[in-house]
Amino acid sequence: MKKIPTILFALFCSALLNAQTSKMRLWSKADGNDTNHAELWYYAPKKASGKAVIICPGGSYHHLGLKCEGVKVAEWFNSIGYAAYVLRYRVAMDGFHHPAMLEDMERALSIVRSVNDEHGVNKDSIGVIGFSAGGHLALMAGAFMPEGEKPAWVAAIYPVVSMQDSIAHRWSRKSLIGRNSTQQMKDSLSMEMHLPDDMPPVYIQVSDDDKCVNPQNSIVLAEALKQKNLNYKFNHLATGGHGYGMKQNAFNATNQWWLVLEKWLKIK
Repeated sequence: MKKIPTILFALFCSALLNAQTSKMRLWSKADGNDTNHAELWYYAPKKASGKAVIICPGGSYHHLGLKCEGVKVAEWFNSIGYAAYVLRYRVAMDGFHHPAMLEDMERALSIVRSVNDEHGVNKDSIGVIGFSAGGHLALMAGAFMPEGEKPAWVAAIYPVVSMQDSIAHRWSRKSLIGRNSTQQMKDSLSMEMHLPDDMPPVYIQVSDDDKCVNPQNSIVLAEALKQKNLNYKFNHLATGGHGYGMKQNAFNATNQWWLVLEKWLKIK
């Protein structure tokens, strides 16, 4: 793989930073985690609605697709009145594994609640959306966080869900819990097996032609939600593949899947 020229990489990073309103470090020296660079990138809507979203880009828990599964998503949520926060959580590329990612999510929700007055956010109206491995992280927030600290809703777009051998996305699993993980560890992080009675409303989206993460991940999640009589919406598409986020491509131009999500957010 060719390396990106340093000057082009610097310009790209500069463009991202200039687009955002502000960025917040998740951890400080007092926390003992000040060197991990986990951040929240805050994007303010022109007209606040009191609603907010934390956005978890995908990247197999190894890296992060910050542009089309982060920045572009934040800009769209801004357009419908949401304060948007892109979560740059810790990943395996930098030597981090479970539970670092979930710790970052917990911290992000705490920070957004702490700045709610400054950012015009209702503490009870903070949702989480995640793409691919980020979808797994969003689901963990809904399932594992204690009562009163859960997000108001969870959206999982072409998500990693299960750690079981039959359908797991193995790169995500390896990045999350290691190559030689035990069956107990696989079970503990297979989200279809851990849906609490107080799971927030869940939006799931997947395409049958997804060649990266087996669509059965989404199907087993929907089945588990149905069995528990939990509130969910399953936008099951025939085409679209994987990793489209909010890219400017032919699929998004004709499908505009976010309009389905927007409708669900109004009626969930």
